[in-house]
Amino acid sequence: MAERLRSLQQADGLWRTSLLDPDAFPGGEGSGTGFDCYALAWGINQKILNKQTFLPAVEKAWAGLNTLIHDDGKIGWVQPIGGDPRRNFNSDSWESYGAGAFLLAGSEVSKLKR
Repeated sequence: MAERLRSLQQADGLWRTSLLDPDAFPGGEGSGTGFDCYALAWGINQKILNKQTFLPAVEKAWAGLNTLIHDDGKIGWVQPIGGDPRRNFNSDSWESYGAGAFLLAGSEVSKLKR
């Protein structure tokens, strides 16, 4: 599953709301990318995933996530709870779980640096 997820990452480092049809939702998805970045980094840190193979995807995702931070600290491009991504979903969309996903990802990415 991790290999397939890695193959669906977009050039900006983010994953899209529709993994199989990224053009349908061209903006990244902040919470999904945060959780994906966390999972891949965790897998590397637990020696479940090959670091050489998956570290580039993690670094790319982390860089992409950092482009979503607003001046006030909110993480943008977070799909609303139970929301249709075609409505009210843009760079200003945020939910608290977007910050949680970002922090989870950061907690595992920081362990990669040690």
